[in-house]
Amino acid sequence: MISLEEIELNKIDRDFLKNSCFDNYWLNLVLNSYNLKLKNLKIKNKNIYVIEQKIFLKKFLISLPMIYDLKIESELFDCIFENKKEINYFFIKNNIYDLIIKSDYKHNLQYPEYFKTHWLDFFINLEDDLNKIQSGFRYDLRRLLKNTHNKYEVQYVNKKDDIINYFVNYSEFYKKKGYFCYTKNFFSNIDKTINHEDAFIIMNIKDKSSNQIFGGIFFYMNKLNNKAIYLNSWMDLKVNFPTVKVLLFEMIKFLKKKNFRQLFLGRNEPNNKGLTFFKSSFNSNLQKLNYFSFRKKNYQILENKILSFLIRFFIRNIPMKAYLIINSLISKQLLKF
Repeated sequence: MISLEEIELNKIDRDFLKNSCFDNYWLNLVLNSYNLKLKNLKIKNKNIYVIEQKIFLKKFLISLPMIYDLKIESELFDCIFENKKEINYFFIKNNIYDLIIKSDYKHNLQYPEYFKTHWLDFFINLEDDLNKIQSGFRYDLRRLLKNTHNKYEVQYVNKKDDIINYFVNYSEFYKKKGYFCYTKNFFSNIDKTINHEDAFIIMNIKDKSSNQIFGGIFFYMNKLNNKAIYLNSWMDLKVNFPTVKVLLFEMIKFLKKKNFRQLFLGRNEPNNKGLTFFKSSFNSNLQKLNYFSFRKKNYQILENKILSFLIRFFIRNIPMKAYLIINSLISKQLLKF
């Protein structure tokens, strides 16, 4: 058992990031883009770095960083479970509704009621030979890539105007699909916050005959751990071409030359069978990301098919200007999920 004095929530100075193990590029970008405060939750000398965020008048603590390689010691969870009453009292006293921890914690079967939300995450091991990587692709994907290689050109861009042009195409595509997207402020901060030419790459794909750009893909390169992360993509729906599949393969070849070790294809909910099949076709490795909720809440809203359908129907049918405004207003809230 612990006393209340052994539970603290402290503000963190930005200078802390300079001496931390965090990926400062990404973390600074997220904090600046969404105007977030970084804090340290200390429970009996166990530290977890969180953002404090109000969502619909409720205060949440959400673990950081928001992107991969978050190492949570199992002892932290054990400490939480052993001192639930004291922590709950501390949360009530400080008007904190919930603590959400995003991790790959493997022992959640002991406390399943706290791990109601999980995602599937896929990554490709780039340390193998390129031919070996490609030989692991599904047969239909290998045949498709072989039959399309003479029909397109790929360009690598990362200047300010390129980022803005990408956002225009990407946001329009996401609206058509019925999804929320990264905000314009996020893309603007890429140019302001970090050395984006080292960390971010946009790959555009052009038709060889018409020289028309009909798709693009955007990814982040973490040079601290030589891992790259697929963030999003867009494509012209009128063009009958496997845009994202081709670009992902081009990205694999590009990252191999840069000696990157892994490429993460992003997360998706378990009931999205189509996306799971797509990512699995690249012979990717699967890992589960378990989200811990102190209040035992399930934040995986896309499991509700009716709600998911209504959200997508609404997004597709509102004007573009309204979509961008609403997307910006709720973007901070979406970090909870």
